[in-house]
Amino acid sequence: MLKNVASQTVEFFVFDYSTGAAKTGDAANITMYVSKDDGTLTALTDTSAAEISSTNAPGWYRCDVSQTESNANKLLFTGKSSTSNVAVVGRVIYTRPQYAADMVISSGGVVSGNVTQFG
Repeated sequence: MLKNVASQTVEFFVFDYSTGAAKTGDAANITMYVSKDDGTLTALTDTSAAEISSTNAPGWYRCDVSQTESNANKLLFTGKSSTSNVAVVGRVIYTRPQYAADMVISSGGVVSGNVTQFG
């Protein structure tokens, strides 16, 4: 995930811990949270998790992440469901600078990029 960039998403897995099965159809019951750089957990502004595919990716959901919510070096995404016996698997993401993708490292270890300023 890029640091301090809008229009990104985070995916997470949800399962029923009484059966061990992936949980489908639970999007309306899920609330996701973010902790930036080990700070306080706050609810994501995207309050509507979207199920990716109950057939082809059962248990996988996606939320939008705002620019402000991605503005940290370390992001902890976690969540909860109001459905009994359902758990959301959290994840830690370390961000990278917005233009880090402009740099390329070849298989031989040579670093190249479109440099407009150096120093």
